[in-house]
This record gives sequence, structure tokens and C-alpha cells, in this order.
Amino acid sequence: MTDLLKLSGVHTHIGRYHILQGIDLAVPQGQTTMLLGRNGAGKTTTLRTIMGLWQASSGEISLSGDRIESRATPDIARLGVGYVPESMAVFSDLTVKENLVLAARDGPLDDTQLDWIFGFFPALRRFWLSRAGSLSGGQKQMLSIARAIIEPRKLLLIDEPTKGLAPAIVMALIECLKEIKRKGATILLVEQNFFAARELGDNVLVMDNGTIVHRGEMAARARRRRAAAGAAARPEPGDASVTDLAATDPLPKPKRDIAPILLPVALALVTIPLIGSPSTWLTLTAASLAMGMMIFIMASGLTLVFGLMDVLNFGHGAFIAVGAYVATLVLAPFAAAIQADSLWMNLAVLAPAALLSMAVSGALGLVVERVLILPVYGQHLKQILMTTGGLIVAEQTLYALWGPQIIPMPLPASLRGSFILGDVAIAKYRVLAMLIGLAVFIAIQLVLNRTKLGLLIRAGVENREMVEALGYRIRRLFLGVFMTGSALAGLGGVMWALYREQVHASMSDDLTVLIFIVVIIGGLGSIGGCFIGAILVAMVANYGGFLVPKLALVSNILLMVAILMWRPRGLYAVTSR
Repeated sequence: MTDLLKLSGVHTHIGRYHILQGIDLAVPQGQTTMLLGRNGAGKTTTLRTIMGLWQASSGEISLSGDRIESRATPDIARLGVGYVPESMAVFSDLTVKENLVLAARDGPLDDTQLDWIFGFFPALRRFWLSRAGSLSGGQKQMLSIARAIIEPRKLLLIDEPTKGLAPAIVMALIECLKEIKRKGATILLVEQNFFAARELGDNVLVMDNGTIVHRGEMAARARRRRAAAGAAARPEPGDASVTDLAATDPLPKPKRDIAPILLPVALALVTIPLIGSPSTWLTLTAASLAMGMMIFIMASGLTLVFGLMDVLNFGHGAFIAVGAYVATLVLAPFAAAIQADSLWMNLAVLAPAALLSMAVSGALGLVVERVLILPVYGQHLKQILMTTGGLIVAEQTLYALWGPQIIPMPLPASLRGSFILGDVAIAKYRVLAMLIGLAVFIAIQLVLNRTKLGLLIRAGVENREMVEALGYRIRRLFLGVFMTGSALAGLGGVMWALYREQVHASMSDDLTVLIFIVVIIGGLGSIGGCFIGAILVAMVANYGGFLVPKLALVSNILLMVAILMWRPRGLYAVTSR
């Protein structure tokens, strides 16, 4: 029989540890090969090495005769290899449906295949729109396997699917894998449950200390075990069938965590009696919302970069300053149009300035990611040094091009002054800032929650490795997110410069600290948390500056400390990093 997968002399090192020590194995096409062995023998490392998640130090790995040991994980997945890790690695922040949509790489979900999967795992139909994080362990394993078989796969790598599961769920998984096997699938299955191995396996490989110590047919292995230990007891699935079990399980109600959403409201209400004057309170609140929107625009890209790419970009402020300076190049020649008392004429000049600033900042982000960030992925100390150095270089370059002087950037004529509502004065520009900030927030939320690209970003924030194992080239996604974050920083720089009505090369110094505080308060990778965090920071700055001016400089630090004491990972933590 033809071997679909073959490993020859494969060695794998993880750091200074030599895990796989010259593995030789073959997986015949259309059969299920069991990989058995004690804990720590190297079984999981074998699957991860085949998948490209850990690079083989030496040796050959071939799939259908083609060498794959030097290929990237997404390329191996696209050859038709499905992977079910021991940890299940479902994307807990995504629904069951979204997990499977992401796994269906080549197109929309196939209804026939879905019905077939639901026949074995009816719980998945019932929890279709529930977050995967709310599922039980057995249901998560069902989802993990369903994700691997939602499209036809040439080879399935499955790591201990029955580990820690109830007997009824084990029986369901065995029946499902038997059906997959009957359809002609080739499976390499790591398993500790000997009953499951006996039921499913055609061939058996036994590992110890990183090498294969025994190989043979599963039936012969089972006969020897029965002869040595007596008839193997079949696990009892219990009185209820798997279908009954799924039907009687209580449906978990999605928990909406609204406590962080109520924080800005509570803070605003608490300050009403302290401030005393309702008109002053409304003016400060409007100022806080406008300031918060501008901070959010600058911080939103950084929180995704932080959460998705695990990159500490201390040079994020450079994009803010560059965006502001680029805007001056557009606005200076059109000073007459800016000073015209016409909103449409003013916006006709501001819009191109903002778009050019975003384009230049995004292009600079491309250069920074390729030159500074790419060589130091996963090395936080070097990231801090490289990006801080990049920020210094950017500031000095701006000084060389524009000089050390502060460049005035007056508000357009139509955006000066305030809307007067009784005793309340709300600056016109602040209203525009609030509208733009809300538009950016809604746009980001729509992309993240309504598009496949958004699913990839959300999944990548939670588990980059599993996204690659599904066949997506997340490095390209990294670059796109980094450029988008840089472009948003450029837009924020333009808005902040208009807010302060001036531009200077070091304008980003104080903002960088403020933005990092917002990202930490909100939770790494969380756009919603970043949005709330920005509003909280702005409220504390405005209310605190009015009530206790001497504490204004440390108010945001105190806010961050208080939030982290309540929720150490931030308001809405997405990634566990």
C-alpha cells in the first residue's frame, strides 16, 4: 500500500532539548495509524513537527512524495492536512459557526457536510450561535474535530481526542472517526485510550524517548494485550445516548459583561454633585468624549498590534507626529480655503489632508514592520530597543526637515466657536471629533464581527498558531494590521494637532504614555476595551483637572492601577499574553 506520509531520520530540537531523535515512520494511505507511548515520549512533538509548528532540525518529511519539512505551516495545511491539537485550541471568543466558517478556507460552508457532522455531534447545531468558550470540554473537542473535517482533508493529525472526556462523548468521537475512516481518510492518531486505539487503528507505532520502539498491526497488538491482561473492558457510555445527552444539556446563556460599559456612566454620575454646576459638568463631559475619541483612534491600532502580533511598539508615537506634519503640507497652500467660513470648503481641504496623512503613516508602518519589527518577532526587549530607537530617529528627522519651532495649525473657520445650548457651550470641533471617533469604532467593529478578515484578526489575537494550522498566512495579516494601526495613528495625529492648534516633533511623547495606558486598561487586543479605556482616561483627565488640579498629572496612572487591581488583564482581555 502507498505511504501518504513518511518521516525519515527526523530530529527536532526545542531550545536546548533534543526531543525527536531520528524518527522513521510511515502512514499508509487510507488507513488509521495509531501513535502510542507514555507522556513525554515525543508524540505531540511528532505531530507538531509534521505540521511545521516546530521546525525539524534534520531529516526528511514527505507528503504524497513531496518534501514538506522546510515548508511553513499554512502551506502544509493547504496541501490538505488537518490538525486537531491536544489542547483543542478552539477560538473561544468566536461562535461555533464562526469557528467553522474560518476553517472552511476554500469557500462557504457545505450544508451537506454540516448535516453529516451534526449527525454525530448534534450539540454543535444546538450551540451554533454560542461562543465556543462557553462549551463543555467534550463539546469543544467535537468542535475541534468538526473544524478539521469541515472540508475534505488528505491527512488528519489528531492528538489525544478522547483525553479527559466522558464515556458517552468518547463513544461519539469513535463513531465519527470510524465514519471518517470509512470515507477513505488517512489518519495519524495519538491516543492514550487503548480501547479507542483498538477500535480505530489499522497500524500501531509505539514511541519512547523520541524514537519509534515498536511498529506493527493494531489487531495483533490488541490480541497480545488481551492475552496479557484479560479481555479489555469496553467503556460504558451510560444510560443516555450521545444524542440524548446533547438534547438534555442546559443551553448556556451567553454572559454579557456590562460592568466595564457602566464604568464611564458611573464616573460621570458620581462627578455631578462634586462639580456642582450642570452646565460645567456637561461641558467637561463633552470635552472628555471628544478627547476620548481622539485617543481611541490613536490607540486602536496599537491594541490590535499588541494583541495580534505580540509586538511592543514604543515607536507608535512617530506615526502620530508624521501624520500631523504631513497634514501641514496640504493645509498650508490652502490657507484661504481653511479660513473661509464654509463648512464644506473647510472639509474639502481637511479630508485630503487626513487621507494623505493616513497613507504616509501607513506606508511608514510598512517600512517599520519590515525593517525594525520583522527581525525581532518574539523578542520583547529587542522590540522595545528597536522601536524606541525608531521613535528617536523619526523625531530627529522631523526636526531636521521642519526645524524645532512649533508650527501653528489653526482650526478651520467653520469649526471654531461652540454650539450654545442654554448655559452649555460645546465646541464645534469636539462634536466633529466625536463623530469621527464613533465612525472609526463602528467601522472597526463591523470589520471584526461581520467579515472573514475580521474573524481572522480576532482568532489571531487569541491563537496565532492555530490560525496558521488552518492554512492562513498570518504574517501577511500582521503586516496589514500594522499598516492600518499606523494609518489610524496618523489620522489621530491630525485630529490632535487641530485640537491643540499646533504641531511639533515631540508632540507624541506624552501621547505615547497615554496610549499605552489606554491599551493596558482596555485589555490587549480588545477594541471595545480600548474604546472604554480611552473614554475613562479622558474623563479622569478632565474631571480630575477641574476638581483636583494637583492630581491631574498622575490621575491616569492611578486609574490604571485601580483597573488592574480589579481586572489584572484589563477590562476586556482577549489574549492570555
